[in-house]
Amino acid sequence: MIEINLLPESMRKKRGGLKLPRELVLPVGFLGAIILIVLAVTIMQKMTLRSLEKRMEVVRAESLQYSKELEEIRGYESLKGQLQRRVEIAATLDWRRKLWVQILEDLNLRLPNYVWLTLVDAGQAKRRAPQGEAGTVSPTAVIRGYAFTLSGLATFLERLKSSPFLKEVEFSYFKIEELEGRRDVYSFELKGSLPSTAGEMPPTHG
Repeated sequence: MIEINLLPESMRKKRGGLKLPRELVLPVGFLGAIILIVLAVTIMQKMTLRSLEKRMEVVRAESLQYSKELEEIRGYESLKGQLQRRVEIAATLDWRRKLWVQILEDLNLRLPNYVWLTLVDAGQAKRRAPQGEAGTVSPTAVIRGYAFTLSGLATFLERLKSSPFLKEVEFSYFKIEELEGRRDVYSFELKGSLPSTAGEMPPTHG
């Protein structure tokens, strides 16, 4: 059906929506674009925040698991340390046993005629240190015995000074005593520094 508008042109109803002035179209469009950008950024930030929260939850769960594993590792390390100390103690005791076997063999080889021993023992002595420094305590060997002559004592002392196991050997004392009412003999005591670590041990052959 065809409609014909017979009203004058001045009275005809104007069609079309609200029109903005041309000078406002650009600012309004620019403002709308800014609003869209802000909304997009806000949405992206919220999505990123949710992703970070989920990641944090995963990290917390992994941290809890790792903390348990770290506790187990610390326990193993503590046990390993205890075992290591026991091994070191056993090695030190074995080293000292071997050291004394070698010392006794060395003393037997260096003992001159008419000199015999009654005691070979371990002790401790404070080593002299330079002025202003603290002295150190080192292990020593204490050797006691008897000799019929002073020449025998002197020979024994000279031989001990060339021993690889004893250093700084010197007499603590020597004096004349009567042995079993038979004759006068010289009783003596010698002291010498011992190796304090396996690194100070002389090389062995054989």
